[in-house]
Amino acid sequence: MTHSVCKQCGHVLLMTSLLALEKPLCPKCGNKYFTMKFHCSLEFLPHGSTRVKQKGPYHKSDKKLRREHFVGMEANKDGGLMVKERLIDKDADVYYEYVRGI
Repeated sequence: MTHSVCKQCGHVLLMTSLLALEKPLCPKCGNKYFTMKFHCSLEFLPHGSTRVKQKGPYHKSDKKLRREHFVGMEANKDGGLMVKERLIDKDADVYYEYVRGI
C-alpha cells in the first residue's frame, strides 16, 4: 500500500498520480513536496537441508557416487516449499524418497 501526503496541507494523493515525469502539484494547495508512505509485509519460512554423499574410490569417475542421503526442505518448481527425504544406495540397491508439501 502506497500513498503520498502533501507536506504543506496534508492532502493525500494516490501513487498513480506521482508516476508522471514532471513533479505533480498538490490539487489542494499547489505544493510540490510530498511525503511518501509505503507499507509492505513479507512472510518467509526459514528452511535448511543436509546432503551427505559417499563416493567409492575404486569406481570409475561416472560411478563413484555410491550413496546419497538428503534430508530437509527444498523449493518446488512453483516456488513453494516441500519437506523431502531421499536415500540412494547403489551398493545395497535401495532408493527411498518421501516428499510432503507445506
